[in-house]
Amino acid sequence: LSIVPAAAAAVRARRRARAQDAAAVAEAEWLILAERLADLGLEVPVAATPRQLHARMTDTAVLDRESSDALRRVLLAVEDARYAVPVVVPAAPQASHASGASHASAASNAAPAWEPDLRADARTVLRGAVSLRSGGMRARAVLLPRAGLRALRLPVPTRRSGPGE
Repeated sequence: LSIVPAAAAAVRARRRARAQDAAAVAEAEWLILAERLADLGLEVPVAATPRQLHARMTDTAVLDRESSDALRRVLLAVEDARYAVPVVVPAAPQASHASGASHASAASNAAPAWEPDLRADARTVLRGAVSLRSGGMRARAVLLPRAGLRALRLPVPTRRSGPGE
């Protein structure tokens, strides 16, 4: 059984490693969070937007205040990654080619303010969701994560449960 969680961890690590810019980091963390919530029986419809997930989790009282606030920050990061207009810093004039060009390049490649905390916020959401689930559901989520089952091409069980199981 330990191979399934290891396969899931490898899938998550690959997703994070492939994320080369802030938008890709936000999308990778969002996908990982949605999968892990599904492992806990909190299904996230494929077409669900981050806002719809946040509304579902807060309307059904699945998350405590801290976790709900963290989910809101993840939501904002994903929306920012998907819909924000990229800031383009014009190139510096030719006369100040050395310092100006490198400054413009660094400014245009700067990470958004939310990026360093995004993974921590996703962990907070997950911790909040885990705390409300039954021992059996938590064990299944750890031992049989969907990402690991898919990576190993094993059948993924369908789970039907309410928000507070």
